[in-house]
Parts: sequence; C-alpha cells; structure tokens
Amino acid sequence: MTTITVQQSLNWAQPFIRNAPMAISGSEPALTSANIILQTMLRPPFAWPWNRATAQANLAAGNQDLVIDLADFGHLEKCSVTDPNGNTREIEIRNVIGAGSEQARPKAVATQANDGAGNITFRFLPAPDAGYQATLTYQKRQALLTALGSSWAPVPDELSHIYNQGLLGFALLLEDDVRAQYFLQRFALSLVSESEGLDETQKNLFLGHWLQLAREQQATQLRTQAGAAGRNT
Repeated sequence: MTTITVQQSLNWAQPFIRNAPMAISGSEPALTSANIILQTMLRPPFAWPWNRATAQANLAAGNQDLVIDLADFGHLEKCSVTDPNGNTREIEIRNVIGAGSEQARPKAVATQANDGAGNITFRFLPAPDAGYQATLTYQKRQALLTALGSSWAPVPDELSHIYNQGLLGFALLLEDDVRAQYFLQRFALSLVSESEGLDETQKNLFLGHWLQLAREQQATQLRTQAGAAGRNT
C-alpha cells in the first residue's frame, strides 16, 4: 500500500536541516529531487514485484520485429517464447539487436524502439521460423511526480526508509551540509539491500556510480566552504 506523500517526507526531513525550506521556487528543488529518487528506484538494474507487469503477443514466422502497445512500459525484465508444440523457454535479454535473415527458434530479444506514444518494438534473434507466443515480463514506467502532495506510488510505504534517506541527502546538499554524502550513501545501500535478483556485478556498478556522484557533490561542497572561509579571513 502507498499512502505516504512527498510532503510528508519533507516534513520528516526538515528538522534535520534546521527547518530550512526545500521548496524555494514553487515546489522546487524538492519536487525534482523526489523525482530523481523515484526514477532511480524504478530504473535498471532494479526490478520490483509491486511494479511488475506481463504482456503476451504472437510472433509471426519470418517477422523479426514485434510492436506492442504498452503505455506503461519501463524496461524489459524477462522474456520467454512458447513454440507451436507448447514448449516454453526463456530467452536472453540484449540491449540491441541488428537485422538478420536467419530463421529459427528465437534465442534473444531486445527493446529496439519506443515511439513515445506507447508503441514498443521488440526485436528477436533469430527471426521466428514458425508461429510462437512471446511472454514479456517488464517493469512499469512511472509518470513524473507533479506536486508535493503526490504519493510515492508505486513504492509501498514499508520502503519509505529508502526514499526518505535519499530526500534528506538532497536536502542536506542544498544546505551545504557535510552529512549529505552519508545519507546519499545510505539511500544507495538501502536500495541495493532491498532489491531482488541483482548479481554482484550489477550491485557494484550501481553503487560505484552513485557513490562517485555523492563524492563529487561532497567535494564541491568542501571547495565552496573553503573558498568562503578564505574570503572571510
């Protein structure tokens, strides 16, 4: 269940920043900070049972591309194909697949194109040699939060500790507080610990990228503070 709003998270965070406002210009930068946190939680490599959907479609012999109307499509998680005899097999997910003329039982699939209007093109390799049924399991795309009164949907309330730490990290960044890096790190570590199905490589890549961003932000803060101290001496 999702009931907690962005505003409630801000209310929790504000005592940590001595009640300094995060909504300075309208709802900003609080609203964009919340969107960054939510998008980070819902984008690859993360996959959540509460954000999962499934679609099925028929593959025609010789047709390498399959176009499906999936208005809520975020990213492909798994795919399996069932042959005319009812045998089902999971196939490999790739980033991109080139055109090919070979026909056989498909072994791989890629999200090839998204026209922005909900029409998603999936490309299979090899092109099917008969009629198959594809079952696509995907993570749903979340529309941007538009107001501080918006809930953190689809993230359930029991994971509020993750996005609250991220929002507090951004709030502390705004205040040039050295604690920002700690809470941004806690956000990333909590996110990885709660996620399902990530291998060690995926975890390390995400943590390395996110923590590097946090370190860069911290270094910027320290340079700014040192410069201000130098001017005041």
